[in-house]
Amino acid sequence: MKINSSNRLLLVSFTLAILFSFNLSIPQLVQNSEAYPSTYVSEVAVKNNPFYKSSGADQIIYDYFPTSEKKPSNSNTNDLINQLINSLIQEKVAKPEICGDGQDNDGNGQIDEYCTVSNPPNDENQSPPVEPEQEICGDGQDNDGNGQIDESCDASNPPNDENQSPPVEPEQEICGDGQDNDGNGQIDESCDASNIPLDVQQSSDGNNLQDDSLSTDEKKNSDKFGVTKIYPTKKEGEQWYLKSNPNSDSRFSPQNTLTKNSDGSFKIKSTKVRMGVFTSSGFHPEEIKTLNHDKIALAGYMQSPNDWKDVEITGYVKLNSGNNDDFAWYARGARHTGYGSPPGCEGVAYKGNLFYDGSTRWSKEQWHSGGYVFGEFGKNIGPIKGKWVGLKVIMYNIVEDDKTKVKLELWVDKNNNNDWIKAAEKIDKGGWGNTGGECGGEADQIITWGGPIASFRWDGATDVDIKKFSVREIAPLN
Repeated sequence: MKINSSNRLLLVSFTLAILFSFNLSIPQLVQNSEAYPSTYVSEVAVKNNPFYKSSGADQIIYDYFPTSEKKPSNSNTNDLINQLINSLIQEKVAKPEICGDGQDNDGNGQIDEYCTVSNPPNDENQSPPVEPEQEICGDGQDNDGNGQIDESCDASNPPNDENQSPPVEPEQEICGDGQDNDGNGQIDESCDASNIPLDVQQSSDGNNLQDDSLSTDEKKNSDKFGVTKIYPTKKEGEQWYLKSNPNSDSRFSPQNTLTKNSDGSFKIKSTKVRMGVFTSSGFHPEEIKTLNHDKIALAGYMQSPNDWKDVEITGYVKLNSGNNDDFAWYARGARHTGYGSPPGCEGVAYKGNLFYDGSTRWSKEQWHSGGYVFGEFGKNIGPIKGKWVGLKVIMYNIVEDDKTKVKLELWVDKNNNNDWIKAAEKIDKGGWGNTGGECGGEADQIITWGGPIASFRWDGATDVDIKKFSVREIAPLN
């Protein structure tokens, strides 16, 4: 019986419908027909069927039924059948829609159809709807993607989810520093005159009592934490203050775990503490071009022109447990590692020491870790264990008789009442130390240059609380 093209097309369509009703996919059909060498498949099937093996992909559909008799093909019929088969292939082979990814995975022109939470797809191969992230209070981001930031995050209604981060408490407002510390858009709110340092109070005619030629920070006698400054901050100079969240500070390298106490201070439990503070330029050892101290002295800095040089380093500590060691703040070098030249030549510093028994002194490290020389002991403020004590270490260059020297001052607040006394003092004018030649300098090399790291160090204490740490570049009054 001869079958014309129209009837033949109907027959193919009917047969394919029966096959698909039994869930027989096109790749399976093609695979089952490959045993017959005269079987032809569509170009789409050739490209998409991993089981099909052929010498070329230019074949057109002739017949999907096994046959040994090759019949002449009709181009119109082939085009119609190809369209039919290709549409069926797309429907059966298309990837399932993946809910919540914002893409048209099944190729039907719609994105995430049937993906509402109340009407999840029934297809077992379909991915479940993607649930949005939960809002994280206090991070300033729209975590759940609803267009709102930190909604339902007020302190009286904290989230119940145990995996949710607790609200981040803002910093407290510091009266008289001219900054919005608590981030509420107001400066020094609720700060009556009795709480504002005298240096920023105004005269009766409304004019500031300080010289307007000074920078805003230079007009203050107190730093950001309300701690009295011994020397004013240099105009546009480098400054660093311990943040309420130290882990977010790229300029701070504590190398230990800091646990926040209820009063805002931090606890450190380690018998070896080395906390480094970088300038705004950061620390980049590859930018240290030489470790020859004679050449560094000529340049005036070890890494960058804004290295820590003339500085006032401040910090309050409470020694809860520990014996027979000291707190030391220091600057003018970089890493204190290695021994001798060359790596140990980064480890140069002037160090102000406050011992646990209350004694004080200055020391000089010409190189790490064998180039130490010590100054005379200063005042002893008595044992410091179990109470808050403030320590300031100050160093700055001076010129006398056309020679650059370094003035060193150590101040303490022994009663935690912002009443500072000078406990130790020294001027390095030469003749202090005799091992500077290890790093290419004079035997008694004066450390006149700046270094990229200022440090807070102590050993032998298993429990220490800290607060109000800062490093400021100063403008000495000399």
